[in-house]
Amino acid sequence: MSKFGGVFLILLLAATINAARPPSTGGARSANPDIAANEQLTALNGALLFILLAAIAITVLFIRPLLAVHSTGGG
Repeated sequence: MSKFGGVFLILLLAATINAARPPSTGGARSANPDIAANEQLTALNGALLFILLAAIAITVLFIRPLLAVHSTGGG
């Protein structure tokens, strides 16, 4: 793995730890259930995109072995 790959993994890990923290309870929250549902949907979409970003990062970091399979097996 290159230096860039290591730094990228460290940054990805730091972002994961930061995203896993519970949100602060400070500030006013609206009692509207539509707003709460929208927040949950946005958080779910963000988590899904983060998982896909991690899959892309792993693929990019370990692309060399995959290239050999691609060139011999076609795909």
